[in-house]
Amino acid sequence: MCTVLLRFEPTADWPILLGAMRDEFVARPWDPPGAHWGGRVLGGRDRVAGGTWLAVDPDAPAVAAVLNGVHLLDPADPARLSRGVLPLAALAGEPLPDPPTLARYDGFHLLLATPSTVDVWTWDGRALTHQKLAPGDHIDFECLHDNGVTRPVKRDGSGNPTTLTFGLTTDDEMCVLVGTYY
Repeated sequence: MCTVLLRFEPTADWPILLGAMRDEFVARPWDPPGAHWGGRVLGGRDRVAGGTWLAVDPDAPAVAAVLNGVHLLDPADPARLSRGVLPLAALAGEPLPDPPTLARYDGFHLLLATPSTVDVWTWDGRALTHQKLAPGDHIDFECLHDNGVTRPVKRDGSGNPTTLTFGLTTDDEMCVLVGTYY
């Protein structure tokens, strides 16, 4: 399950703090972070499809990440597109694909963060949704074949993190994360 932890505080000295973990498809060949695509964008490169799951543009500054969502297409389908191009396109300021092109992607969650705004788009095979995240602490994760979620971290009246239970239900499975998040 890939996970992104994000603290977004636009008025702070460090407005974006991000922690990320990629722990699926670990056997898939990849190159360590670098400027693999020409120009200033840095990220690890997928040797199979040429994209990335997380990239940074230090000059912008901006960071983009894609997390897997619902598996919609047969992996052998030649029309299927790699989601790894999406963070690169987001950092380049390109619009998201049009509906006929979106239909060629498996589900995803695309995060684009700058010092002043954080956007998350979700494609579930039926609709593309968009949300702007409010300042605060957020967790974005994908669960097996579910479509993931981005949630603000809850804090008590003293500002201390509270124990959270996130549950995602689909027709055939449920994913729950239980714990204290900081």
